Amino acid sequence: MINRRISIFIIALFAVVTVVMGLFILRVEINVSSEFLLPEKSPSRENMRMMEDLFGREKQIIIVVKTDGLFEEENSLRIYDFLQKLSMIEGVVSYNSYQDAAKVSLIGGTNVEPYFENGVAKENAREILQNPLYLDNLLDENGEVALIPINVTENADVNAILETAGESFEGMEFYASGEPIIDEELYGSILSLLVVYPPILFGLICFIYFLRLGSVRAAIIPSILSIVAAVWTYGFGVMIGLNINILTSTAGLFIIIISSSYGLHFIDRYITNRRFLERSTALKRTVREELIPVFLSALTTAVGFLTFLVSSLEAFRQLGIMVSLGIMVSSVLVLIALPAVLVFVDLPAVKRKLRLRAPTREVAKNIDTVVLVVILVFAVVSPFLISKID
Repeated sequence: MINRRISIFIIALFAVVTVVMGLFILRVEINVSSEFLLPEKSPSRENMRMMEDLFGREKQIIIVVKTDGLFEEENSLRIYDFLQKLSMIEGVVSYNSYQDAAKVSLIGGTNVEPYFENGVAKENAREILQNPLYLDNLLDENGEVALIPINVTENADVNAILETAGESFEGMEFYASGEPIIDEELYGSILSLLVVYPPILFGLICFIYFLRLGSVRAAIIPSILSIVAAVWTYGFGVMIGLNINILTSTAGLFIIIISSSYGLHFIDRYITNRRFLERSTALKRTVREELIPVFLSALTTAVGFLTFLVSSLEAFRQLGIMVSLGIMVSSVLVLIALPAVLVFVDLPAVKRKLRLRAPTREVAKNIDTVVLVVILVFAVVSPFLISKID
């Protein structure tokens, strides 16, 4: 049997590395910027940097409130209450509101008369509707819709702003838009790709592998190895300074989907060998039979993803690096860590749950003919379908 001490050392080493990589993942930074989806020398990207250098990195949130009358005292006070609370939210730099409008007179000096006092409209407040400075900028011509632009910093608490708006405008119709709102939704989507979908995918793969292998342990082990490979990949990505963006957040899903099959093939072969060989011999034979196929399969797939390095888009290059790394790590886990685990966890041969009955020769010939015709039809039609892609 393979040396138990070496197996313990291998398992301990891989466990320690997994923990360390997991700690690095805690320091991961999620980047929702669209810059990664543009070429590095893109004019748009350069212009954006120039704008930020000139005017700072402030962003804007737009709140639109629909009422039955902006000058009605109740509506006006609720908007005033929102504006007061807005000033106390972290990251809010400034805002514009129709309630800050004033009548300016230059006769006998500069006289400024606000149209609102503590949120209550004065008698002449409706003059705003004739002022092009405010009309269709901060309110509509009917005096029912208010637009409130809010300037915020990069680290502004967007959720706090939306929660405050929800409390102040309860029962009223309001909308929020702007880059920070989109960034917040992107952040949530990326977090789901990192945290929510991998466990779901893990469960689905385990179920499918159980149907094939007929054993819960045999189904779980290759799926766990793919999860560990994903953890190593994200941890290493943080170490070398890669950002998690909308593309690289899918690297873990790629790794789990692609690399879990390596463990499946290895265990499937081991169970087959275990039918007629004793435990140690079956394991040695499985390693010998699967070493080259698994390694070459991982290598060719990794090289395929490494072609992303020629892309002018930084996000694609990072995705290529991470997926390629994860696939190779997974092959190492399957060829080194998995045999060490099987030294202590035997997987005796069991009856497969998923079996396909071979068709007769005549039926097989008919199936081959149908498949060939379908392939030829799609080969002819595909160029025309490709031109219709939106």
